[in-house]
Amino acid sequence: MRELKSVFYNVWERRKRENADEEKELIARVQSAVNETGGQLNETIPRPALGGVTPADVHNGTKEATQKEIDQ
Repeated sequence: MRELKSVFYNVWERRKRENADEEKELIARVQSAVNETGGQLNETIPRPALGGVTPADVHNGTKEATQKEIDQ
């Protein structure tokens, strides 16, 4: 939960700074930030518990190939 909050707050501040959702209501802005946060947590941010790969790498079956790339 701590990691989710940390990533969410960073995404929220960046979107706010870039005026990404200026015309939307609060709930729509939060939903956009939550969607982006979920994408980053699953596809962008590697996890030490998974050997330095992302959950998407594990799900897609590319864990070993990604770990080899990291090692090189």
